[in-house]
Amino acid sequence: MYKILSAVYLIILITCPLRAQEFGTEGVWETGGGISFASITAVVDGESVDNSLNEFKLFIPVFYFVTNGLEIGLVPSFELYSMGESSTIGFGFYPAIAYNINLESNIYPYIEGRIGYQTISTSTGSDDVTLDGLGWSILGGIKTEIGGNILLNFGLGYAQQTLENESWEGERSGKNLIAFNIGISMFLGKD
Repeated sequence: MYKILSAVYLIILITCPLRAQEFGTEGVWETGGGISFASITAVVDGESVDNSLNEFKLFIPVFYFVTNGLEIGLVPSFELYSMGESSTIGFGFYPAIAYNINLESNIYPYIEGRIGYQTISTSTGSDDVTLDGLGWSILGGIKTEIGGNILLNFGLGYAQQTLENESWEGERSGKNLIAFNIGISMFLGKD
C-alpha cells in the first residue's frame, strides 16, 4: 500500500506544472510531513484500562484547495505504539477536510477533520495479532509561513479509533487520544 501511495504522490508532482503561489487559494497543493506524540487511554469492552500507551506517529498529508481556505486531502500515517516491553506497528489511511483562515499575514489558523481506516499488527510470542477498524479525529492549530512556500504547523487534536479483530462481539475496543502535532509542509500551485 505504501508503494502505491508513493507512486500516486510522485505522479501528481511530476505531471502538474507547479510554481509557488499564495497559500490558501484555490488550485494550491499542500504536502509535507509531520510527527505526533500521544498519551493514550486504552478502552476494552467499553471500560478504560489503567495501563497507558505511548504513541509515535509519522503522517504524510497531501491536500488540494478546492476553493479559497477549504482543502481536501488524504493523510496516510505510520505508527509505533509501546506499552511496557511490547511494541506494535500500525498503518492508517484517512481522507480529510480542512479550513484555513487567511489573516492577511504569515499565520493561518486551521481546523481539520479526518475519518478513515487503521490497522495494527503485533507479535506476541507464537501468535501474530492484527486489529483494525474505523477512526476519526479533529484537530486545530496554526500554520506559519517561514519562507517562500514553506509552512511550519503546530496543532492539538482529539481522536477515537476502533481496533478489533474479526470475531470481536463486545462493546467498542480501541483508543481515545489527545495529541500534540508538529509538521512542516510546502505549498505549490499550478498554472
